[in-house]
Amino acid sequence: MLELQKYFGHVFNDVSLLVQALTHKSCGPKNNERLEFLGDALLNCEVALLLFEKFDNLAEGNMSRVRAGMVRQETLVKIACRAGLAKHIRYIEDPTNRSGLSKVSDSVVADAVEAIYGAIYLDGGQGLAKAVIRRQMIEVLNNGDAIIGKDPKTLLQEFLQARRIAVPTYTLMRALSASQPLAMVSCAIPALNVTTTGQANTKKQAEAQAALKALRLCEAA
Repeated sequence: MLELQKYFGHVFNDVSLLVQALTHKSCGPKNNERLEFLGDALLNCEVALLLFEKFDNLAEGNMSRVRAGMVRQETLVKIACRAGLAKHIRYIEDPTNRSGLSKVSDSVVADAVEAIYGAIYLDGGQGLAKAVIRRQMIEVLNNGDAIIGKDPKTLLQEFLQARRIAVPTYTLMRALSASQPLAMVSCAIPALNVTTTGQANTKKQAEAQAALKALRLCEAA
């Protein structure tokens, strides 16, 4: 689990805390539910502080909407994928499962991310936990990982149409395959000389990521 600890930026003094953070409730009473509760509170607080400090013109309602997008399950799953977290989760598969698949669900993976935040707090203190969360949430913003409010493709199209600029062109640069689990899509707006790319588990998600990045560039121009 050293690789996982390096990704989160903390090597545990008490590794049992990390083990517990990765233990699903199906394994018994020594599971990650309490750590998840703690990590969820830390995550929401730190994201609120981050938005308050970085976006001083953002109204309260908009801050709430952005925060919801940043802490939602889909966003945490993307963090977990980059960390290679799923393979470390300890769980007992439901015996009624007849699908033949043993994939850990997205909700279990997302809960484990929050539990790790809680474990880092207990092992390294509040300052360290806040630093880890902030670094990862800034990465979420920079990568366009958070889906906020309307679909990013719709938001981008509305932005461009309001300025009478042609809608963007989306191009599939890399399709999903057995050897390549991520699709890559480009979003091009020639009139503004803007081109972005998105990578995700599906073509639709990759398009949304590329559109969100393009929208941020357009708004900043």
